[in-house]
Amino acid sequence: MAEQKQNNANIFLKLFIALMFFIGFLVFMYPFIANGVNNYVAQKELNAVNQLNQSNQKASAKKLEKLIKKNKQKSTTWYITCQEYLGANVGKCTQGE
Repeated sequence: MAEQKQNNANIFLKLFIALMFFIGFLVFMYPFIANGVNNYVAQKELNAVNQLNQSNQKASAKKLEKLIKKNKQKSTTWYITCQEYLGANVGKCTQGE
């Protein structure tokens, strides 16, 4: 009977030591695992932001192109030369106008 109690205590002690070793190993590995997970999540977020930026950049380029065309249309439509403005007094225009 005493021998069985000692065996049970021995098994319990070995399990306890193994459990403590495993917990210590997990505590030791935590910074490395957390760093890897954080890097993975950050990389995924950066990829998502880059895709969003690319789509925004394409949309902005299209909008800018439309605005440039619209501006050119307005500038050619409303452009009045110096000769047209002065009419008969064309001689008063300076070079480049």
